[in-house]
Formats: sequence, structure tokens, C-alpha cells
Amino acid sequence: MSRDSRRVEITTGTFLRGLAVVTAVWLWFRLWQWALVFLVGAFLAVALEPVVRWLEERRLRRGFTAPAIVLLGAAALAALLYLSGASLSDESRLLTSRIRETQDALVARLPPEIASQLSGYEGLGSQLSQLGRMLIGGLAALVVALVVAMYLLIDG
Repeated sequence: MSRDSRRVEITTGTFLRGLAVVTAVWLWFRLWQWALVFLVGAFLAVALEPVVRWLEERRLRRGFTAPAIVLLGAAALAALLYLSGASLSDESRLLTSRIRETQDALVARLPPEIASQLSGYEGLGSQLSQLGRMLIGGLAALVVALVVAMYLLIDG
């Protein structure tokens, strides 16, 4: 019985194209969040363009009005978050205490073998720290989006 042996040859061009595709996919997975931040900045610039153009027609310089409008919007958002932050802070403390009470009540009802395994579990603390990191990352992305919007508005 004879076996047909087939030989597959890959040219250098094919290899380089494959490597380019793999690199592009890898870069996209690493940078897609920043691409969305720049897209949000572009949408903000498009949304604020009529206001800047209207102020420009009133003889105000574009280099002044664009940053002023973006900073005014950011200040309004910050004021809203500050004013709602006090009640949200109180509610989050209440929620944290109720979650802790519920967790303790559930652990008290478990069989001792399982409860001993869960006694060192501090899931809530790690989840809250992860939430804090996510909020800081979101704020950084918002700042970058506002800077992109400001740049695109000034550039016209």
C-alpha cells in the first residue's frame, strides 16, 4: 500500500501576511477600549460643534470657546456627581452592612464543615476594591475622551 505524501509550502509573503493578521488581532484586543474612548471623544466633538460654531459666529475665538464648553460640561457633570454622591455614599454603606449581615446569617446556617471553609472568605472587600479600580479607570477614560473632544473642536 503506497502512501501519498503531500508537501505544503508556505511562501514568505503568506507567512508575513499571517503574522500581520495575528499582530493586528492582538493589537485590537489590547487597544479596543482606547479606540472606543476616542470614538466617544469624536461623538462629543460632533455634538458640541454647533454650540462652538454659534459662539464663533458671535465673534468668540474657537480656541477659547471649545475648551470652555468642554470644561463647562465636565464641571456640570462633576457637580451632579458631587450632589448625588452624599446620598449614594450613605446608601452604599447601608448596602454593605446588609450584605455583610446576610452573608453572616447564611454562613451561620451552613453545616460546620462548609462554614469553616468560608470563614476566611473576604469576597466583598476584593469586589469593592475591584469596583474602585474600575471607577478610576472609567474616570481616566472620561478625561481622555474630553481631551480628544476638545482637540477635535479646536481643530475644527
